[in-house]
Amino acid sequence: MTHSREVLSTPIPDLEANVTRGRLGKGAALAIRMREALYYGDWEVAKAKAKEIIDLNVYSLEPSYQKLFTIAGQGSAEIIAAVQYLETVKPLKTSIGSMLNNSVGGWSSMVPTANLINLYEMKTGLTTDESGSGYDATHPFKDRDPRMAMTVCYPGANYITPEGKTAIYNTLDQTLPGGKKNEDYPESANNSSKTGLTWNKYTAPANQYADVWSTNASPIVFRYAEVPLSYAEAENELNGPSADVYAKINLVRQRVGMPAVDQTKYGTKDKLRELIRRERSVEFAGEGLRRADILRWKGTDGKMIAETVLNGPLQRMVGTVDMTGTNPETRATINPSAPAEAKLVENRIFKPHFRYLPIPQWVIDRNPNFGKNNPDY
Repeated sequence: MTHSREVLSTPIPDLEANVTRGRLGKGAALAIRMREALYYGDWEVAKAKAKEIIDLNVYSLEPSYQKLFTIAGQGSAEIIAAVQYLETVKPLKTSIGSMLNNSVGGWSSMVPTANLINLYEMKTGLTTDESGSGYDATHPFKDRDPRMAMTVCYPGANYITPEGKTAIYNTLDQTLPGGKKNEDYPESANNSSKTGLTWNKYTAPANQYADVWSTNASPIVFRYAEVPLSYAEAENELNGPSADVYAKINLVRQRVGMPAVDQTKYGTKDKLRELIRRERSVEFAGEGLRRADILRWKGTDGKMIAETVLNGPLQRMVGTVDMTGTNPETRATINPSAPAEAKLVENRIFKPHFRYLPIPQWVIDRNPNFGKNNPDY
Protein backbone atom coordinates (compact mmCIF):
# COMPACT_ATOMS: atom_id res chain seq x y z
CA MET A 1 0.00 0.00 0.00
CA THR A 2 1.36 3.42 -0.95
CA HIS A 3 1.52 5.89 1.92
CA SER A 4 -0.44 9.09 1.40
CA ARG A 5 2.74 11.13 1.87
CA GLU A 6 4.40 9.35 -1.07
CA VAL A 7 1.45 10.23 -3.28
CA LEU A 8 1.41 13.82 -2.11
CA SER A 9 5.15 14.23 -2.63
CA THR A 10 4.98 13.44 -6.35
CA PRO A 11 5.43 16.44 -8.67
CA ILE A 12 2.35 18.55 -9.30
CA PRO A 13 1.39 18.48 -12.99
CA ASP A 14 1.48 21.69 -14.97
CA LEU A 15 -2.03 22.68 -13.95
CA GLU A 16 -3.57 26.00 -14.84
CA ALA A 17 -3.36 28.69 -12.19
CA ASN A 18 -6.49 30.50 -13.41
CA VAL A 19 -9.37 28.06 -13.75
CA THR A 20 -13.10 28.33 -14.27
CA ARG A 21 -15.11 28.32 -11.07
CA GLY A 22 -15.93 24.76 -10.06
CA ARG A 23 -12.74 23.27 -11.48
CA LEU A 24 -9.57 22.39 -9.59
CA GLY A 25 -6.38 24.14 -10.59
CA LYS A 26 -2.83 24.51 -9.39
CA GLY A 27 -3.88 26.50 -6.34
CA ALA A 28 -6.06 23.64 -5.08
CA ALA A 29 -3.27 21.10 -5.65
CA LEU A 30 -0.82 23.27 -3.72
CA ALA A 31 -3.40 23.82 -0.96
CA ILE A 32 -3.73 20.06 -0.49
CA ARG A 33 0.04 19.78 -0.14
CA MET A 34 0.17 22.76 2.21
CA ARG A 35 -2.51 21.44 4.55
CA GLU A 36 -1.12 17.90 4.50
CA ALA A 37 2.37 19.14 5.37
CA LEU A 38 0.97 21.31 8.16
CA TYR A 39 -0.88 18.34 9.64
CA TYR A 40 2.30 16.24 9.61
CA GLY A 41 4.35 19.06 11.12
CA ASP A 42 6.48 19.31 7.99
CA TRP A 43 6.97 23.03 8.45
CA GLU A 44 9.41 23.61 5.59
CA VAL A 45 7.05 22.09 3.02
CA ALA A 46 3.97 23.79 4.48
CA LYS A 47 5.68 27.17 4.30
CA ALA A 48 6.98 26.54 0.77
CA LYS A 49 3.58 25.49 -0.59
CA ALA A 50 1.89 28.46 1.05
CA LYS A 51 4.47 30.74 -0.56
CA GLU A 52 3.82 29.14 -3.96
CA ILE A 53 0.10 29.85 -3.64
CA ILE A 54 0.81 33.45 -2.66
CA ASP A 55 3.16 33.83 -5.63
CA LEU A 56 0.48 32.66 -8.07
CA ASN A 57 -1.12 36.10 -7.58
CA VAL A 58 -4.51 34.56 -8.31
CA TYR A 59 -6.20 34.63 -4.90
CA SER A 60 -6.94 37.42 -2.43
CA LEU A 61 -9.03 37.96 0.68
CA GLU A 62 -12.70 38.76 0.15
CA PRO A 63 -13.26 42.23 1.68
CA SER A 64 -16.46 40.99 3.34
CA TYR A 65 -15.95 37.97 5.60
CA GLN A 66 -19.70 37.53 5.90
CA LYS A 67 -20.28 37.52 2.14
CA LEU A 68 -17.97 34.52 1.69
CA PHE A 69 -20.59 32.16 3.08
CA THR A 70 -23.51 33.36 0.98
CA ILE A 71 -24.64 32.67 -2.57
CA ALA A 72 -23.47 36.18 -3.49
CA GLY A 73 -19.95 35.31 -2.39
CA GLN A 74 -19.51 32.10 -4.36
CA GLY A 75 -17.43 33.82 -7.03
CA SER A 76 -15.01 35.38 -4.54
CA ALA A 77 -11.31 35.51 -5.38
CA GLU A 78 -10.67 34.07 -1.91
CA ILE A 79 -12.13 30.67 -2.77
CA ILE A 80 -9.50 28.18 -3.94
CA ALA A 81 -11.81 25.16 -4.03
CA ALA A 82 -15.44 24.51 -3.12
CA VAL A 83 -17.95 21.71 -3.57
CA GLN A 84 -20.33 23.05 -6.20
CA TYR A 85 -24.09 22.47 -6.03
CA LEU A 86 -26.91 23.65 -8.30
CA GLU A 87 -30.55 23.69 -7.23
CA THR A 88 -31.80 22.42 -10.59
CA VAL A 89 -29.07 19.85 -11.36
CA LYS A 90 -27.34 18.69 -8.18
CA PRO A 91 -28.70 20.48 -5.11
CA LEU A 92 -27.22 20.32 -1.62
CA LYS A 93 -29.81 18.37 0.33
CA THR A 94 -30.70 18.89 4.02
CA SER A 95 -27.51 20.66 5.16
CA ILE A 96 -28.85 24.23 5.39
CA GLY A 97 -32.19 23.22 6.88
CA SER A 98 -30.50 20.92 9.36
CA MET A 99 -28.48 23.86 10.73
CA LEU A 100 -31.41 26.26 11.13
CA ASN A 101 -33.24 26.71 14.42
CA ASN A 102 -36.35 24.74 15.34
CA SER A 103 -38.83 27.65 15.34
CA VAL A 104 -38.34 28.15 11.59
CA GLY A 105 -38.52 24.43 10.81
CA GLY A 106 -34.83 23.57 11.17
CA TRP A 107 -33.25 20.65 12.95
CA SER A 108 -30.36 22.28 14.89
CA SER A 109 -28.35 19.17 14.04
CA MET A 110 -24.98 20.93 13.94
CA VAL A 111 -24.50 23.73 16.45
CA PRO A 112 -21.64 25.78 17.93
CA THR A 113 -20.73 25.59 21.61
CA ALA A 114 -20.07 28.18 24.28
CA ASN A 115 -16.43 27.05 24.14
CA LEU A 116 -16.20 28.62 20.68
CA ILE A 117 -17.68 31.89 21.95
CA ASN A 118 -14.98 31.96 24.63
CA LEU A 119 -12.22 31.84 22.00
CA TYR A 120 -13.12 35.15 20.35
CA GLU A 121 -11.13 38.16 21.48
CA MET A 122 -12.67 41.48 22.39
CA LYS A 123 -12.71 43.90 19.46
CA THR A 124 -9.74 45.66 21.10
CA GLY A 125 -7.63 42.53 20.59
CA LEU A 126 -7.58 41.65 24.29
CA THR A 127 -8.72 38.20 25.40
CA THR A 128 -11.73 38.00 27.70
CA ASP A 129 -9.59 37.05 30.69
CA GLU A 130 -7.14 39.96 30.36
CA SER A 131 -7.27 42.89 32.75
CA GLY A 132 -8.91 45.91 31.16
CA SER A 133 -10.60 43.92 28.40
CA GLY A 134 -14.04 45.17 29.40
CA TYR A 135 -15.48 41.67 29.15
CA ASP A 136 -18.78 41.30 31.00
CA ALA A 137 -19.81 37.70 31.65
CA THR A 138 -23.44 38.79 31.95
CA HIS A 139 -23.27 40.28 28.44
CA PRO A 140 -20.69 38.01 26.77
CA PHE A 141 -21.60 38.97 23.20
CA LYS A 142 -20.81 42.66 23.62
CA ASP A 143 -17.81 44.23 21.85
CA ARG A 144 -16.31 41.01 20.52
CA ASP A 145 -14.29 40.16 17.41
CA PRO A 146 -16.75 40.87 14.54
CA ARG A 147 -16.26 37.34 13.22
CA MET A 148 -18.21 35.99 16.18
CA ALA A 149 -21.52 37.56 15.10
CA MET A 150 -20.83 36.68 11.46
CA THR A 151 -20.26 33.05 12.41
CA VAL A 152 -22.62 32.35 15.31
CA CYS A 153 -26.25 33.29 15.90
CA TYR A 154 -26.37 33.86 19.66
CA PRO A 155 -29.25 34.63 22.07
CA GLY A 156 -30.53 38.15 21.44
CA ALA A 157 -29.16 38.38 17.90
CA ASN A 158 -31.29 39.32 14.91
CA TYR A 159 -31.70 36.77 12.14
CA ILE A 160 -33.62 36.51 8.88
CA THR A 161 -36.14 33.68 8.57
CA PRO A 162 -36.63 31.63 5.37
CA GLU A 163 -39.65 33.87 4.69
CA GLY A 164 -37.50 37.00 4.89
CA LYS A 165 -38.76 38.24 8.26
CA THR A 166 -36.45 39.67 10.92
CA ALA A 167 -36.64 37.79 14.22
CA ILE A 168 -34.77 37.70 17.53
CA TYR A 169 -33.01 34.46 18.40
CA ASN A 170 -34.01 33.38 21.89
CA THR A 171 -32.91 30.09 23.41
CA LEU A 172 -32.85 31.29 27.01
CA ASP A 173 -36.53 31.75 27.91
CA GLN A 174 -38.90 28.80 28.06
CA THR A 175 -41.86 31.12 27.48
CA LEU A 176 -41.95 34.11 25.13
CA PRO A 177 -43.79 37.41 25.77
CA GLY A 178 -47.54 36.78 25.67
CA GLY A 179 -47.16 33.29 27.11
CA LYS A 180 -46.21 31.58 23.84
CA LYS A 181 -44.07 28.44 24.10
CA ASN A 182 -40.52 29.05 22.90
CA GLU A 183 -39.78 26.43 20.25
CA ASP A 184 -36.06 27.26 20.42
CA TYR A 185 -35.69 26.64 24.15
CA PRO A 186 -33.29 23.68 24.55
CA GLU A 187 -35.78 21.53 26.43
CA SER A 188 -38.80 22.40 24.26
CA ALA A 189 -38.14 20.05 21.35
CA ASN A 190 -35.68 17.52 19.99
CA ASN A 191 -34.84 19.92 17.17
CA SER A 192 -33.88 22.87 19.37
CA SER A 193 -30.21 23.69 19.85
CA LYS A 194 -29.00 22.08 23.06
CA THR A 195 -26.14 24.58 23.32
CA GLY A 196 -28.43 27.57 22.75
CA LEU A 197 -26.41 28.64 19.70
CA THR A 198 -26.67 28.10 15.98
CA TRP A 199 -24.64 28.96 12.87
CA ASN A 200 -24.75 32.06 10.72
CA LYS A 201 -22.16 30.77 8.25
CA TYR A 202 -23.95 29.49 5.13
CA THR A 203 -27.40 29.92 6.74
CA ALA A 204 -27.66 33.72 6.95
CA PRO A 205 -29.77 35.13 5.56
CA ALA A 206 -31.99 32.06 5.23
CA ASN A 207 -34.18 33.72 2.60
CA GLN A 208 -31.32 33.65 0.07
CA TYR A 209 -32.44 30.07 -0.60
CA ALA A 210 -35.73 29.27 -2.33
CA ASP A 211 -35.82 26.00 -0.38
CA VAL A 212 -33.47 25.51 2.61
CA TRP A 213 -33.69 21.74 2.13
CA SER A 214 -32.48 21.82 -1.48
CA THR A 215 -29.99 24.60 -2.16
CA ASN A 216 -27.08 25.71 -4.30
CA ALA A 217 -24.93 26.44 -1.24
CA SER A 218 -21.37 25.43 -2.12
CA PRO A 219 -19.26 24.58 0.96
CA ILE A 220 -15.70 25.90 0.78
CA VAL A 221 -12.89 23.34 0.95
CA PHE A 222 -9.93 25.72 0.67
CA ARG A 223 -9.87 29.49 0.88
CA TYR A 224 -7.02 31.95 0.72
CA ALA A 225 -7.14 32.98 4.40
CA GLU A 226 -5.76 29.54 5.23
CA VAL A 227 -2.62 30.30 3.21
CA PRO A 228 -1.14 33.23 5.19
CA LEU A 229 -2.15 31.61 8.49
CA SER A 230 -0.51 28.32 7.49
CA TYR A 231 2.61 30.21 6.40
CA ALA A 232 2.64 32.05 9.74
CA GLU A 233 2.25 28.85 11.76
CA ALA A 234 5.01 27.06 9.85
CA GLU A 235 7.43 29.99 9.97
CA ASN A 236 6.85 30.54 13.68
CA GLU A 237 7.53 26.86 14.39
CA LEU A 238 10.71 27.03 12.30
CA ASN A 239 12.16 30.37 13.32
CA GLY A 240 9.89 32.08 15.83
CA PRO A 241 8.30 35.54 15.53
CA SER A 242 9.24 37.83 12.67
CA ALA A 243 7.86 40.82 10.80
CA ASP A 244 6.82 38.43 8.03
CA VAL A 245 4.80 36.26 10.42
CA TYR A 246 3.06 39.25 12.01
CA ALA A 247 2.20 40.64 8.57
CA LYS A 248 0.59 37.37 7.48
CA ILE A 249 -1.57 37.21 10.62
CA ASN A 250 -2.51 40.89 10.39
CA LEU A 251 -3.68 40.40 6.82
CA VAL A 252 -6.43 38.10 8.09
CA ARG A 253 -7.25 40.01 11.27
CA GLN A 254 -7.49 43.43 9.71
CA ARG A 255 -9.90 42.21 7.05
CA VAL A 256 -12.58 42.22 9.78
CA GLY A 257 -11.32 45.32 11.57
CA MET A 258 -9.38 43.57 14.32
CA PRO A 259 -6.24 45.37 15.52
CA ALA A 260 -2.76 44.30 14.47
CA VAL A 261 -0.96 41.74 16.61
CA ASP A 262 0.56 43.19 19.78
CA GLN A 263 4.19 42.27 19.12
CA THR A 264 5.19 42.89 22.72
CA LYS A 265 2.61 40.53 24.15
CA TYR A 266 3.13 37.94 21.41
CA GLY A 267 6.89 38.31 21.12
CA THR A 268 7.95 34.71 21.81
CA LYS A 269 7.41 31.53 19.81
CA ASP A 270 5.17 30.05 22.52
CA LYS A 271 2.97 33.13 22.89
CA LEU A 272 2.69 33.61 19.15
CA ARG A 273 1.78 29.93 18.74
CA GLU A 274 -1.06 30.54 21.19
CA LEU A 275 -2.32 33.46 19.09
CA ILE A 276 -1.97 31.63 15.76
CA ARG A 277 -3.96 28.68 17.08
CA ARG A 278 -6.71 30.94 18.37
CA GLU A 279 -6.76 32.92 15.13
CA ARG A 280 -7.10 29.76 13.08
CA SER A 281 -9.85 28.47 15.39
CA VAL A 282 -12.07 31.53 15.05
CA GLU A 283 -11.32 32.31 11.39
CA PHE A 284 -12.35 28.82 10.25
CA ALA A 285 -15.00 28.02 12.87
CA GLY A 286 -17.65 25.74 11.42
CA GLU A 287 -15.62 24.99 8.28
CA GLY A 288 -14.39 21.51 9.17
CA LEU A 289 -10.79 22.24 10.18
CA ARG A 290 -11.11 22.20 13.96
CA ARG A 291 -10.98 18.45 14.62
CA ALA A 292 -7.76 17.90 12.69
CA ASP A 293 -6.19 20.93 14.35
CA ILE A 294 -6.87 19.86 17.93
CA LEU A 295 -5.59 16.37 17.12
CA ARG A 296 -2.28 17.64 15.73
CA TRP A 297 -1.72 20.47 18.21
CA LYS A 298 -0.05 19.52 21.48
CA GLY A 299 -0.33 21.25 24.84
CA THR A 300 2.54 21.97 27.22
CA ASP A 301 1.86 18.54 28.76
CA GLY A 302 2.58 16.87 25.43
CA LYS A 303 -1.00 15.68 25.03
CA MET A 304 -3.30 16.41 22.11
CA ILE A 305 -5.32 19.59 22.67
CA ALA A 306 -8.37 17.41 21.99
CA GLU A 307 -7.71 15.55 25.24
CA THR A 308 -8.26 18.81 27.11
CA VAL A 309 -11.04 20.53 25.19
CA LEU A 310 -13.12 17.42 24.40
CA ASN A 311 -13.13 15.97 27.91
CA GLY A 312 -15.46 17.04 30.71
CA PRO A 313 -18.83 18.78 30.91
CA LEU A 314 -20.10 20.75 27.92
CA GLN A 315 -22.15 23.68 29.17
CA ARG A 316 -24.65 26.08 27.67
CA MET A 317 -25.49 29.61 28.73
CA VAL A 318 -28.40 30.23 31.08
CA GLY A 319 -30.21 33.55 31.35
CA THR A 320 -32.94 35.62 29.72
CA VAL A 321 -33.47 37.72 26.58
CA ASP A 322 -35.05 41.17 26.66
CA MET A 323 -37.19 40.92 23.52
CA THR A 324 -37.76 44.71 23.64
CA GLY A 325 -34.06 45.54 23.72
CA THR A 326 -32.59 47.45 20.79
CA ASN A 327 -28.97 46.27 21.00
CA PRO A 328 -28.54 42.65 19.85
CA GLU A 329 -25.23 42.41 21.73
CA THR A 330 -26.83 43.12 25.13
CA ARG A 331 -30.39 41.78 24.79
CA ALA A 332 -29.29 38.55 26.47
CA THR A 333 -28.40 38.66 30.15
CA ILE A 334 -26.44 35.57 31.14
CA ASN A 335 -26.24 34.15 34.65
CA PRO A 336 -22.65 32.87 35.02
CA SER A 337 -23.52 31.59 38.53
CA ALA A 338 -26.37 29.36 37.37
CA PRO A 339 -26.23 25.84 38.86
CA ALA A 340 -23.99 23.44 36.95
CA GLU A 341 -26.89 21.07 36.36
CA ALA A 342 -28.87 23.86 34.66
CA LYS A 343 -26.00 24.54 32.26
CA LEU A 344 -25.06 20.93 31.52
CA VAL A 345 -25.48 19.79 27.92
CA GLU A 346 -23.51 16.55 28.19
CA ASN A 347 -20.43 15.04 29.74
CA ARG A 348 -17.93 14.47 26.97
CA ILE A 349 -15.25 11.80 26.84
CA PHE A 350 -12.27 11.80 24.49
CA LYS A 351 -9.74 8.97 24.74
CA PRO A 352 -6.36 9.02 22.96
CA HIS A 353 -7.38 6.30 20.52
CA PHE A 354 -10.24 8.51 19.33
CA ARG A 355 -7.58 10.27 17.27
CA TYR A 356 -8.30 7.60 14.66
CA LEU A 357 -11.76 6.64 13.51
CA PRO A 358 -12.78 2.97 13.47
CA ILE A 359 -12.58 1.15 10.14
CA PRO A 360 -16.13 0.08 9.19
CA GLN A 361 -16.67 -3.61 9.90
CA TRP A 362 -18.02 -4.20 6.39
CA VAL A 363 -14.69 -3.06 4.95
CA ILE A 364 -12.81 -5.60 7.08
CA ASP A 365 -15.35 -8.33 6.25
CA ARG A 366 -14.95 -7.79 2.51
CA ASN A 367 -11.15 -7.94 2.62
CA PRO A 368 -9.72 -10.70 4.86
CA ASN A 369 -6.21 -9.36 4.19
CA PHE A 370 -7.08 -5.99 5.63
CA GLY A 371 -6.05 -6.93 9.13
CA LYS A 372 -7.30 -5.63 12.46
CA ASN A 373 -9.22 -2.49 13.20
CA ASN A 374 -7.50 0.59 14.56
CA PRO A 375 -6.23 0.16 18.15
CA ASP A 376 -8.87 -0.12 20.92
CA TYR A 377 -11.80 -0.46 18.51
